[in-house]
Amino acid sequence: MAGTRVSTHEVFQNVMEIAQRRGFFWPAARDLYSEAPAGFWIYGPLGIKIKNKIVEAWRNWILKPEGAYEIETPSLLPLTIFRASGHLEHFFDKLVECNQCHTRWRADELLEDKLNLRGLEAVSE
Repeated sequence: MAGTRVSTHEVFQNVMEIAQRRGFFWPAARDLYSEAPAGFWIYGPLGIKIKNKIVEAWRNWILKPEGAYEIETPSLLPLTIFRASGHLEHFFDKLVECNQCHTRWRADELLEDKLNLRGLEAVSE
């Protein structure tokens, strides 16, 4: 439809649905645990090919021209590292919860979707 505005959330949901249906990638454990942490993915055959192409493009664009060295660190780190870096105290996603159904949403995503506001920092606490 011409002139119809689609929210960022709707676009994201559509991309995720297509990617999961076609076997590109899936959020790990979402079917088993509704509160599974974000950021853990299972890649299908096409998903890993796309991921590898993105990583290789990044290497060619950033690492090689700068003469930088690549390192790989663990995906999961001990709690003490996050405590020492200040991440536990200072970095978190603000959540809102529906009083009736107890569904939780990230506040910034809810504002973007429902009020067409961009960025939680633009809204006073």
